[in-house]
Amino acid sequence: MARISKHSPHLARTLRDGFWQIDFTVNGQRYRQNTGTPDAKVAGRMAQARYDAAVSGQSQRTEMALSAACARYSKEQAGWPAYHGTMIARGIGNDVLLSGITDAVVARMIVAWQADELKPGTINRYLSSLAIICKRALDVWHVAVGPWTRAKHSLREPEGRDTFLTQDQATALIAALVPHARPIVTMMLLTGLRRSNVLNLRWQECVPFGEPHLSLIQKGGRRLTVPLVPAAISVLEGLNYGFWSLIGPVWTFGQNNCDCQTCKLPSKRGLQIRSIRTAFKAAATRAGVNPDGGTLRFHDMRHTLASWTLAATGDVRVTQEILGHKRIATTMRYAHL
Repeated sequence: MARISKHSPHLARTLRDGFWQIDFTVNGQRYRQNTGTPDAKVAGRMAQARYDAAVSGQSQRTEMALSAACARYSKEQAGWPAYHGTMIARGIGNDVLLSGITDAVVARMIVAWQADELKPGTINRYLSSLAIICKRALDVWHVAVGPWTRAKHSLREPEGRDTFLTQDQATALIAALVPHARPIVTMMLLTGLRRSNVLNLRWQECVPFGEPHLSLIQKGGRRLTVPLVPAAISVLEGLNYGFWSLIGPVWTFGQNNCDCQTCKLPSKRGLQIRSIRTAFKAAATRAGVNPDGGTLRFHDMRHTLASWTLAATGDVRVTQEILGHKRIATTMRYAHL
């Protein structure tokens, strides 16, 4: 059984699932679609828009399931974290149509995530991914998308934790690291670069021959030129290689005369170092520099340089340039340090 909605003659509600169904015929062609919402007003607007398009002869947008949308977006946008799609699908289902995603559906998804004890910041990132996919589907793929609004579901996040090291703590941390990780963390402290930028440094591409600076693409796709202080140049010169004379990755296993378990493996020596997470965590524990109630993070090296620079110069603009912030308001969050 079904009943017609007073909000639209093109809408029927099935008793089986409680969702409103678009159902009308134009010129002998029947149009049917599950709106994915029990809200009659929202469904009515969807139905009327679909009916008006059919009557005017406009081409109808195609339908696409969430799983297909996530797969296509991941293929088109290299680097997008595909596990975001997995988490979204876990909340609302792989087979749901993008046109069936409404505010009510998103709200239920958030409740499910919260039941899994996901943090507000994590949930907000997943919501942003869903919004980006829906926008691309609507604007580029010409796919029908449900009438939900990202802003309605943003969760309040706790204030970020700003941790920085004193000079003595930084010295203790560096000394506690295995030799192959030591120059990497030192470079973080001397340049304020993000972990990914430091780990992905390559000779000649990022370290121009004869130039005392680094050249790289930072967060947001912007090019950043980072001057190298003498201590940073010394780090590069001490890698047992001819400075500015190589191609390939700057950081490789076996450098700095490291004889740790990994560097001893013939299969590892000379390969690019892509992660020092385990070495960093162990060194922070040995050096006793973990903050109260937490664990030292790579990003805290960036905070540390900001605090040192502000303490030495008192100049927020200088700190902004060193960190490569586009807006000075971003740098101002370090001012209290």
